[in-house]
Amino acid sequence: SPNSIADEITFIYKSIRAPKDLELIKLQMDSRTEKSTLRFIGFRSLELLLQTEDSVEGISNQIAIETTMTSLPRLLRQSPPSFIPSEHLSNYELNNQHYSSIIAGCAPSIHRCLTSSVHSIYECLGAILASTLVQDLQRNQKTIFSMSSFMFGLLANYFTVLRQSDFKSVLENIVPSLAKFIGFCREDALKEEDSLLTVEEGLLCAVNR
Repeated sequence: SPNSIADEITFIYKSIRAPKDLELIKLQMDSRTEKSTLRFIGFRSLELLLQTEDSVEGISNQIAIETTMTSLPRLLRQSPPSFIPSEHLSNYELNNQHYSSIIAGCAPSIHRCLTSSVHSIYECLGAILASTLVQDLQRNQKTIFSMSSFMFGLLANYFTVLRQSDFKSVLENIVPSLAKFIGFCREDALKEEDSLLTVEEGLLCAVNR
C-alpha cells in the first residue's frame, strides 16, 4: 500500500546517519542484485528449454518436461536463512511468499527480466497443459484416475502465490483447461458405476464422488 511504502522510505532515511551507512545500503543492494541475477539464470534456463528460440525447438517429450518442471517450485521459493537449524526447517514458512519477495532490493532491470521469464514459463505450461488435456480426453479415458499423470504434474506448479499482475500471463491460459478438467471430473462423478472396475478402482471412484 502507499502508506507502507512511505513508511519504508521514512525508515530508510532515518537509518542513514553517515556516509558509511549509504555504502552499507549500496553493498546490500549489490548483493541482492547478484543473487537475483543467479535466480534469473535458473528461470531463463527453464524458459529456453520449453519454448522455441531462434528456430531451436524446445523440449517436447513429456518425461523431459516433467523432470525439468520439478525445479520450478524450488526457484519460486525463498531459501531459508542459514541460521535456521535443519530440524526446524519444516516449521519455517517458505510457501506463502510471492516470488518477487526473493528479489526485493535488486536492480529494476533484473526484476523486470525475472518477472518476464516467470510469466513466459507459465504461458508455455498453459499451452502444454491444454494440448495434454485434449489428448487425454481424446483417448476416451474411463475415469479421472486413468488420465495422464503428466497433466497432474503440470497442475502442481500452479500452487504458488500470485498477484494481480500475474493473472493475465499465468492464469489466462489455464482457465479454459481447468473448465474442461472440472467438467470431466463432474461427468465421471455422476455416471453409473462400471461393473468392470476392480475393487481398488471402485473405491477411488467412491472417494472422488
